[in-house]
Amino acid sequence: MSVVRADPVKPGFLYAGTDAGVFVSIDDGAHWSPLGRNLPTAWVTDLLVHGDDVVAATQGRAIWLLDDVTALRQAAPDTEDAHLFTPAAAWRVHSDNNVDTPLPPETPQGENPPAGAIIDYWLGNRASGPVTLDIRDGKGALVRHFASNAKPGEPHAERYFAAAWLKPPRPLETTAGFHRFIWNLHAERPPAISYSYSIAAVWGRGTPIKPEGPYVLPGNYTVVLSANGHTYTAPLHVAEDPRIKATQADLKASFDLSQRIAQLLAQTREFYGERKSVLKQLDALFPDEKSSGTEGDDTDTQAPEQKKPADALHALGRQVRQKPAAGAPTFESVDTILTEVETDLEAVDAAPTPAQRQVVDDAASKLADVQRRWANIKAGPLPALNAALARSARKPIVIPPPAALDTEPPDSGEDLP
Repeated sequence: MSVVRADPVKPGFLYAGTDAGVFVSIDDGAHWSPLGRNLPTAWVTDLLVHGDDVVAATQGRAIWLLDDVTALRQAAPDTEDAHLFTPAAAWRVHSDNNVDTPLPPETPQGENPPAGAIIDYWLGNRASGPVTLDIRDGKGALVRHFASNAKPGEPHAERYFAAAWLKPPRPLETTAGFHRFIWNLHAERPPAISYSYSIAAVWGRGTPIKPEGPYVLPGNYTVVLSANGHTYTAPLHVAEDPRIKATQADLKASFDLSQRIAQLLAQTREFYGERKSVLKQLDALFPDEKSSGTEGDDTDTQAPEQKKPADALHALGRQVRQKPAAGAPTFESVDTILTEVETDLEAVDAAPTPAQRQVVDDAASKLADVQRRWANIKAGPLPALNAALARSARKPIVIPPPAALDTEPPDSGEDLP
């Protein structure tokens, strides 16, 4: 006994439920192929095509759901070297806002579809070079860029849980065949000094690192696939969660504030990296005065020119290290304020509150104060120290270019097993 259902979107596209599982035909029943994936061998007693999903009722094996058959509807014999399938509409839905201890892996639970835009592509042969995927907005501006040869991994965050809760991000595949890539609908992650793991973990899906970057606005986007010297494009619509009552203006206000935070964080991270590099070089130059963190102390009031050459070098080094007054802002404290606000903005679909705007304004003022202090050091004590080092035939303290800066925070402890 079999049950056959016609696809309501694709003419000639049929699904059949049999005593051995589900089968699909793209040529009105002339040929059939299994459509099992992880469906166990079971008698399928009924089928329902609901939107972009296929629901299968089985005898004794529960109800199964195949998410997003958009790519199947576009399947057809051809001779293309590659193909980018037009993705289904992506819903702007938060994957998990759980703020309590996540369910342990042994707890029986269902599995949701991937959060974000499901982008499917096919390669006729293994790619001869890198495969890239770009997301562009309605004006053609680049929103995200992904590449198969990009450096893997995520930003550093202190892990306080078992490593099994992590799941490395999956890169773009370059082998021949069908591939699926998930874009989480976030814009670029802001370049913070310090990141942290969210408690909203799902076993097998990984643990998010916050902040992730703001959700993009609902609207129309374009997916651009590049492989083997050819470019393929497809439209993508991002739809808002129908349960959300925020207006487009509310969402744009939140996105704009996130963009401002990202700009401030980029400045904070760059100047933090400069200072960290200088302190590291000072530690190597004066190992007996190694700093224990990112700030040093300047308690020597005697003018460097009144000291012996070696003592004068040390005095100048301490001036470069000079520690801010108690309670004064630092690059790290500004980074913490901004990342906390950004994380809160990413958690809700609403306009930013007046308090959040005020906090960002205050953080910008604090950052300007820290930048002035650092600029004064770079304009005064640091050149003086380098001049003294040159007179002693020693290498100067050099600030690397932005691309070469070490902007990772100091380790605060060993990872747990």
